[in-house]
Amino acid sequence: MSANAAKKPSEAPVICLGFDDGNYNSKIAGPNGSLFCCPSRGRHGQARTVSLGKKQPDIAEFKVGNKHFSAGAVDSESTMSDVYPVSELSRVISHHALYRAGFAGATLKIATGLPPRLFFKGDTVDPDQDYIKRKIDNLVGPCELLIASPEYPDTKKPFELTIVEHQVAAEGMVAYFHLLLEEMGGNTTKFHADRQYDPFGFIDFGGRTTDIVVVSNGAVDRARSKSIPHGMLEVREMVRSKIKEAYSLRDFSDAALDRAMTTGKARLFNVDHDVSEFIVSAKATVTSLIRDEVYRAFGDGSELSEVVSFGGACVDFERELRASPWFRHQRTADQPLYVNALGLYKFIKYIC
Repeated sequence: MSANAAKKPSEAPVICLGFDDGNYNSKIAGPNGSLFCCPSRGRHGQARTVSLGKKQPDIAEFKVGNKHFSAGAVDSESTMSDVYPVSELSRVISHHALYRAGFAGATLKIATGLPPRLFFKGDTVDPDQDYIKRKIDNLVGPCELLIASPEYPDTKKPFELTIVEHQVAAEGMVAYFHLLLEEMGGNTTKFHADRQYDPFGFIDFGGRTTDIVVVSNGAVDRARSKSIPHGMLEVREMVRSKIKEAYSLRDFSDAALDRAMTTGKARLFNVDHDVSEFIVSAKATVTSLIRDEVYRAFGDGSELSEVVSFGGACVDFERELRASPWFRHQRTADQPLYVNALGLYKFIKYIC
């Protein structure tokens, strides 16, 4: 189920995009296999960052109504709430990602997703049309760029977006679309009808949540599908807390945490400290919580044709998944980071 929105019709060529506007990362899939990803970070107010070197930080500034926002390489406000997908902060972060991906001045048809928990009303199979409409209207609302990021690829184009259509789909279903609808090149597709009614188990590792979804007979099985409040942002906050506690710190910035998560070292008072054990411990804790919920939803998985792992944080949990697979027929999807974005792209291009 989806819905429509329109903004400023245009005679320019229309580009279809699948936009997985997650709490952790923003992922975009477009024509000809184009893929893009950047962190979902933004905050109210000006960045107030001055660079003394030649390279300027990836920071853009926007205005929504009379409110000022910054997006990019900033210490972000939390995106971990049900309000975020329909918020002005989400709009700013999304527009920043679209500009970073090179779509300034473009005319766009966009599909975004919502986890089943937010897409449907309660435990029913009825779409929450009010919430879906709020998300549709939010993305196409006004968002004035004040200062462009130096990472925007073409500063000669006008910095505006013309969104002629915005559709919203249930995540889980878009993974199903991606699995069954194969692009063959030249705008031709192959639909794997032999698998259309097979039951699939999907594990979508995200930033704020992990979505556990069963699709059976071509529809989401709401009784066996759930969103749980465990994801990579939880891991990051656990690591941040451990570092602050171990070294008696009052704060530890997003930029410092990024470096620690990447290198396993925290640079404090001009000395590198090994924090890799904190990372391993946090991932193990969160992985265990997710695994227990997956078992509750899927049982032993014997009735599912396969279990597919993917999502913005799937690569972050790859070591844990490979060390001890949860099901004998579980696999990690190709390009796991972009499965939702690719499914949304096929949804807006071929199904809507």
